[in-house]
Amino acid sequence: MMRQMSLQYDVIIIGCGPAGEAAASLAADFRKRVAIVDARGVGAAESDRADGRLGFFALREAAMVASGLARMPLPGLHRTETAGQPLADFAASRQALRDRAGDRIKSALDRPNIDLHAGRARLIDGRTVDVTDGEGRSTTLKADFILIATGSMPHFPAGVPADHPRIAAPWSALSLETLPGSLLIAGGDAAAYACASIFAALGVKVTLACPDKSGLPFLDVECRDHLALAMKSGGVEFRFGSAVRQVDEIKGGRLRIVLDKGQPVESDAMLWHGARRAAVDGLDLEQAGVELTPEGFIAVDEFARTNVSTVFAAGDTTGSGFLASTSVAHGRHAVSQMFETTLKRRADHLIPTCLHTIPPVSCIGVGEDEAREAGLPVVTGRALLQFNARGQAGGERTGILKCIFNRHNQKLLGAVIVGREAPELIHLAQHVMIADGGIDDFIGMSFNQPTLSELYRFAAYAALQSIARFEERDDDYGVLAKVA
Repeated sequence: MMRQMSLQYDVIIIGCGPAGEAAASLAADFRKRVAIVDARGVGAAESDRADGRLGFFALREAAMVASGLARMPLPGLHRTETAGQPLADFAASRQALRDRAGDRIKSALDRPNIDLHAGRARLIDGRTVDVTDGEGRSTTLKADFILIATGSMPHFPAGVPADHPRIAAPWSALSLETLPGSLLIAGGDAAAYACASIFAALGVKVTLACPDKSGLPFLDVECRDHLALAMKSGGVEFRFGSAVRQVDEIKGGRLRIVLDKGQPVESDAMLWHGARRAAVDGLDLEQAGVELTPEGFIAVDEFARTNVSTVFAAGDTTGSGFLASTSVAHGRHAVSQMFETTLKRRADHLIPTCLHTIPPVSCIGVGEDEAREAGLPVVTGRALLQFNARGQAGGERTGILKCIFNRHNQKLLGAVIVGREAPELIHLAQHVMIADGGIDDFIGMSFNQPTLSELYRFAAYAALQSIARFEERDDDYGVLAKVA
């Protein structure tokens, strides 16, 4: 093995997903010298991620068309049998997305103070990383700080054969090759719900086996019910409190899936959205003394720092979020902390959460249940999509926008949206919250008509009516007190 001379940097970033890319860009903005290490090379790594993640979104677009036809049938257009059709045909733009993603990240990181290293990283200590490329050549990188952003990977239990051709991991649904007639999805996270709704929209009989009693515990209960109702009407069967224990192949290549609750399920295929762990195999974290949590993620404090003072971690590697937007914020936060910058980003604590289900869900800030449990003086404004002109034109029968306001100063504290365009609409709430706005801002806005954005005005008026009822009740209590 030929060893090259050592290279010195300000920060070494291992992994170039959303967290790693965001961290590298920000460190370069701070005029720091950055090394990025990825096993497949930066462009190839992003292309592989695009093949799964963006291929999944291409599949979702096809499902949205199918869902629209189911909601609003058009003369001459009929849904046909989809089982057995090549799955790639439903995501025809996958290859173009893959190529563009690789080119995009190469262009974004083509900066004089960023070096890209293709190879496998191994920590020597808290400031040193050894990189071995495909030819077996080794390079030693040294830096003041190391950031680990390698993401996460599925963790299959003993009874689930990870290498079975009819069992796919998250973002690998297209590896099934053909669209199954039936599909069991194991897990209760946002991606599991998204896959369930997408495959159901494509005509697949879907069973969602969620180990939790309700699923999506972070989501507002009322909005979770709206989503569940929409998914059930779309053909998804929920099996709550049911974790997968054993998978066996039966006649015809089908799967017999044993759950810890209820009867076994026979299915053509299974998607695993269950347990995950940090993708840190081969990094030799123990060599540098970096500790993991009992769940298999890198343990970090509020500053994204591990138990080794010079080593940081961000994104899915830490077991939090599992969303690209969250990972980006984590990566930027880690760099800001390691270099102790005074740069303030007010929006960093206001990260929208998005579920790419059908219908989609997005939320930001404080939820209604969370606010009431904390004893905050809140009032909620609701607007239903079925009573909105644009929603009616689109055949919407479910969906809701909820705005949570402070009852005293009428400032917006949070918002939740279930329905079409939710991932786009949530940014209006985000902007109002950043600007410390509230009810008056929504009522004073001029909205195009008919648009779903008008839902914000209806929700604001509904909140005003609730505030008026609170004030009337308080006045009544005051009168009673004087009489007494």
